[in-house]
Amino acid sequence: MKTSAKIALTVASIGIVSFGGLLQSASARQSQHPVAVIPQHDSLAKTPVLKIGSKGSAVAQAQKILKQEGFYKGAINGVFSSEMQSAVVAFQKSERIKPSGVIDSKTQAALR
Repeated sequence: MKTSAKIALTVASIGIVSFGGLLQSASARQSQHPVAVIPQHDSLAKTPVLKIGSKGSAVAQAQKILKQEGFYKGAINGVFSSEMQSAVVAFQKSERIKPSGVIDSKTQAALR
């Protein structure tokens, strides 16, 4: 083997060893600072507040849950109406949550 080939092979080996050390160092740093990942599967978890006039899948999901629990009698249409507000107030009272008629984080947690 020529000297230049030996030098190139030696340099390549040193680079791999050094690179491997950097990877271990980065892995060690990651394990010292774990990041919590909280999966959010339903659309309610992503919505801060639902109230009269709110529309969308989060409202529809709340309607579905309230209907299953016997509080909401209307259509599952994704529109937060006065009928929906009344259902939310009744649900909040049953859960001993201050009845506001608004689905805030405390009410969202109780709906799950």
